[in-house]
Amino acid sequence: MDNLNENINTHSKKGNFIVFEGVDRSGKSTQSKLFVDYLKNNNIQVKHLCFPNRETTIGKIIANYLKMESAFSNETIHLLFSANRWEMMDEIKNLLMNGIWVVCDRYAYSGVAYSSGALKLSKEWCMNPDKGKEIYEKFEIQKRIYEAYEHFSNEDYWINIDATKSIQEIHNTIVEKISKKCSSKNTQFEYLWS
Repeated sequence: MDNLNENINTHSKKGNFIVFEGVDRSGKSTQSKLFVDYLKNNNIQVKHLCFPNRETTIGKIIANYLKMESAFSNETIHLLFSANRWEMMDEIKNLLMNGIWVVCDRYAYSGVAYSSGALKLSKEWCMNPDKGKEIYEKFEIQKRIYEAYEHFSNEDYWINIDATKSIQEIHNTIVEKISKKCSSKNTQFEYLWS
């Protein structure tokens, strides 16, 4: 687990963008917080972000939707989720350009997985513009969302983690796999979708 610090020092001066994705209640929040703590304990500057960001103007609209206090068409809510990420784009870019790591609990992949899995919008359409018990936390919907995430599993930048192990085992695996990714010379990419 000590390799990450060595790999960072030989890597670029830019920060790294790490996203924890998965179905609801799969351990994303726990593991993203543990990884942020790990980075801080290794004197690595890091910013932890969660999406949707429910503090922004658009995020508050999304929060009401998720609590089933308001309704939108499937396309509208997908675009609101996308706009919520765009609200943070300048901050994310600035952090990365200044060598600060950004660790996200969900990002654009959730937009595609949830909108195609839960809302049954096409993956292609969802990818063009760039979701307690809430509206998406039903088994059938989570199964379709899981299947939508499989769309990304062949991408070079995507790492699958077995979330059935203990919290500490999962954390150790995450540190190991990200360390390997950071030591690779071809870890930079400009766009999310290939």
